[in-house]
Amino acid sequence: MEVLWLILLLIPIIFLIHWLTQPKRSNSPLEKPQKNTPYQGTIQGESGVTLKYQVTVRQDTESEETSKNLLKEATKKKDDGDLTGAITCLREAYKLMSKPEHTTIYPIDTYLRLPLMLQQAGLYTEAIVEFKSLACGTPTKIAKEFSHAPKNTQNSLVAMDYAIIFDKMRLAAHRERHLVQAVYYRALSLANKAVGLKLQNREKELDAFKDRLFWANSILPTLKKAKKDFLLEKLTDVCMKFSRSCTVYCISLLAKEIESLLEIDPKLIGVKMADLLEDSAQAHDGSMD
Repeated sequence: MEVLWLILLLIPIIFLIHWLTQPKRSNSPLEKPQKNTPYQGTIQGESGVTLKYQVTVRQDTESEETSKNLLKEATKKKDDGDLTGAITCLREAYKLMSKPEHTTIYPIDTYLRLPLMLQQAGLYTEAIVEFKSLACGTPTKIAKEFSHAPKNTQNSLVAMDYAIIFDKMRLAAHRERHLVQAVYYRALSLANKAVGLKLQNREKELDAFKDRLFWANSILPTLKKAKKDFLLEKLTDVCMKFSRSCTVYCISLLAKEIESLLEIDPKLIGVKMADLLEDSAQAHDGSMD
């Protein structure tokens, strides 16, 4: 009953926000919400309870508006086959998005557009540099954007972003026919997702990562294409060893073992991801366990 009452109280607020942000037919300037102006009021609830509210209609800053337009322009140029122009737009957009006054939070996928586009433009080495930069900057980015959140929550978001980054690295490597590296990135992506699930207490979803068949099926297709399927059992063994704990520290160990088994050339991956992950764990005071 209390939940229903709260919902009924929130409905007028939602309508107010909608009304404030909709263009009015009248040309009167008084009807248009002023930039960043707080609108206050009260709602009378049951039993004489008064609910106070304050709504601020926030307008994008100039840099935010420009960066949004650049991101859209990058999509258009890519669709038109102008990858060079699209890459330029993305770089300009990211510069604006890094400014202190730019407070809009974008998902990691927005930033992954650049390295993927570099790979498509035949600039795989440059793409790896961008992937590495994103991976190295992720803990700081999350700490800044979610400074209000508990450390454990921040750590889970870092792990989930790493999972996405490594999956896109897998995609880029696969497109370049670097199939051994693609297997490596696939395993690291799944391992980071497992850590994120554990930190978010999503135990039912985490159960899948404790299944040997899950790991074997996940890495076998690409391993076959790389003509390394004879390593399946050993790779599955190290993945299962990791799954018993699902911590960042163990991801670092997993990465080192896979690098050794697959004889990964550091020049092809730009950086030893095991070292990067180990640095990330230390940066978070080892609290990603």
